[in-house]
Amino acid sequence: MSTQVLIGLLQEELNRLEGLGQALQEEYLALCQKQALAIESAAEKKQAAITSLEAVFHAHEERLRISGLPSAPEKIRAHIRACAAEEHSPLATLWEQWQGRLRQCREQNQFNGNLMNRSRHHTLRTLAILNGQELKSTAYGPEGDLLSPAPTSRSLLGRV
Repeated sequence: MSTQVLIGLLQEELNRLEGLGQALQEEYLALCQKQALAIESAAEKKQAAITSLEAVFHAHEERLRISGLPSAPEKIRAHIRACAAEEHSPLATLWEQWQGRLRQCREQNQFNGNLMNRSRHHTLRTLAILNGQELKSTAYGPEGDLLSPAPTSRSLLGRV
């Protein structure tokens, strides 16, 4: 397997991951500031970055296949591990950067999702209170989402 081909492909993917990371950071800032237009804009940028990254992944699979190189992830990883045995392998270094950036993007996306869920839950609780519904205490689910108990209706007119 040509190491130079893999280096080029990984570098291109790493550049796209950097773009996704920036979009996720913008989304985080917009969520913290609770600015609807900024959130929408950031979500569009994030989706464009994901679409671009997926296109690159598919193109790279095709380039590997056409050039006769294995495109199966486990075979690529095995090649990179073999190269890592060499001292100061640029491919191994790039692979570590790629994996680290992918992990950061995944974690930031999960964090943003949790932040969005908490904000949504807070808004729903506020609306329920304004509508005269009594809410019971809440708990967190396995994904960090706030679980909403079924609200019980409380009419202000019923107390008069």
